[in-house]
Amino acid sequence: MARRLCLDAAHHALMTTRAQSAFPHECCGLLIGSETAEGWRMTDALDSANVTEGDPRTQFEIDPRLILSTQRTLRGTKQGIIGLYHSHPNGSAAPSRADRAQAWQPGWLWIIVGLGDGNDPVTRAFVHVSNSAEDLAVFEEIGLEVASDPP
Repeated sequence: MARRLCLDAAHHALMTTRAQSAFPHECCGLLIGSETAEGWRMTDALDSANVTEGDPRTQFEIDPRLILSTQRTLRGTKQGIIGLYHSHPNGSAAPSRADRAQAWQPGWLWIIVGLGDGNDPVTRAFVHVSNSAEDLAVFEEIGLEVASDPP
């Protein structure tokens, strides 16, 4: 069975809305959750300012202070940072060369919201499995299961 990321519709909507609101810049944030036998369960998505020193239309950087404060908050709980999300305002929902060059945490999930053709956002999930000989991240696509919100 292929591994997958499960999340609820509200968190999925939050990420896609954030991507549309940030246009023409990339948005970004952290994924909170835990690993399961089937893959991962996301329980929260924390927005971050895009603090890149590069072009925010094609690059992103999550605020390091958010990463540190989130790690501190989650210490001793069953939850943790399981990855990140960001958008590609003018691109597809696949890791770009810039993404592959800046990925630093093997094992982390990456949700990418692509707004490439101006239609509905396309959301895909990947796991950073390793780095190549050129020191670029190697990503593997995983299933993305968006569950209905509880009544």
